[in-house]
Amino acid sequence: MGSTLDEKAATERLAVVSCDSHVGPRLIEDLRQYCPQQHLESYDEFTAASGDAMGEREAAFNQVESRSTLASEVSLARRYSNRQTAGHYDIDTRIKEMDWEGVAVEVLFHGSQNTEEFPFVGAREWLVKQNQEDLGLAAVGMRMYNQWLADFVAQHPDRFVGLVYPPMWDVDLATKEVEWGAANGLRGVNFPGPRTGVAAEYDDPIWEPFWDVCEEHSMTLATHAGVPTRDVFGPQSMAMTRIESAGWPCRRGMHRLVFGGVFERHPGIKLVLTEQARGWWSAAMLEMDSVYQNPSDALKRQVPKPPSEYMRTNVFLGSSFTPPTEVRQAIDEGFADNMLWGRDYPHGEGTYRFPESEDDPSLTAMYLRWAFGGVDIENVRQILSGAAIRAYNLDPLVLASLAEQFGPTVSEVIGSIDHIPPEWKWHLVDVQTGEIAQRG
Repeated sequence: MGSTLDEKAATERLAVVSCDSHVGPRLIEDLRQYCPQQHLESYDEFTAASGDAMGEREAAFNQVESRSTLASEVSLARRYSNRQTAGHYDIDTRIKEMDWEGVAVEVLFHGSQNTEEFPFVGAREWLVKQNQEDLGLAAVGMRMYNQWLADFVAQHPDRFVGLVYPPMWDVDLATKEVEWGAANGLRGVNFPGPRTGVAAEYDDPIWEPFWDVCEEHSMTLATHAGVPTRDVFGPQSMAMTRIESAGWPCRRGMHRLVFGGVFERHPGIKLVLTEQARGWWSAAMLEMDSVYQNPSDALKRQVPKPPSEYMRTNVFLGSSFTPPTEVRQAIDEGFADNMLWGRDYPHGEGTYRFPESEDDPSLTAMYLRWAFGGVDIENVRQILSGAAIRAYNLDPLVLASLAEQFGPTVSEVIGSIDHIPPEWKWHLVDVQTGEIAQRG
């Protein structure tokens, strides 16, 4: 896969886009100012209880027992170390660390593992309780977060794709929130996998106004792993979480959008499926094309092309903390043009490690070299920025300018690694598969 580079090509700087990064605005210091006056008492009650609730959840989950691989133990230790960065909520720190790691643009999800909860909801936004009072407050919390995020990204609009969080239990409210987000500088939609509490399955016609608005404003749909599951417990709990929360149930929305004809009627809509379990892309193509064989006349009118064609044009795989095996699979199986890289900042399983001193090297730079060492440069460009340009409608000229300022050079990313330095051994890991860099 590798090729010989001349000196000019080797020193070219690459644009790096992270399709998976997180923010954790603080409930009191950052978000309280966005709370409407009539809800302040309820909000203060929520924040008073949130710290205890988060601590109880962490204590109740036996992290070591369920994370049974060395890779998972490494990422868990890094999670607690990474809580030291102010980049969870502070824009100046975040930009400084993006520049240090050579990252031009980040897509921002909530939930940065700093123990800060989603306002009026809980640990993550999909924990909305199903009663009218809580739903009303949850909608308030979503607008509070969206307003904070809009102000956050407005300080450096070329560096972030902020995702609006809509109240998906009500199509009209969700549609209006997406319109608000687009008007206020947000550039995509946090698009939850189908679940209880979402207004209807995504092939239901009631969503048509929502699709109209998303397409009109080029608001990309971004589904991050994480759907409510049945109870998990014991040594199998992490395995069950990954296969149920980051596996097929999280991707059901794609099936509904394809077979419901949404991509056919709205070719401008793009869907990015981020931090899913590994190895699903080609299998999903085969499965959906198999189901589509010999379609009825009605289905053929609604979906005139094989499902795999809609995947190629409208669906993208967001690969977080990418190991070398997934890069090679994407190239070998022909989906590198649809794969986006993500550093999952500042999660412990991601590529960022909190620097203990100014001399600490960037762990993200090491991850890039581990994943792309020896890979053909054109495939590297596609995965690091080309697919993101298509998926999130990014400006390639802006990316090129950012890359010139602090992007990694080609040789820094694709230079073959003859052996893994000892200091890398316990830090380059893929928590999904347990793959870990070893000494050569």
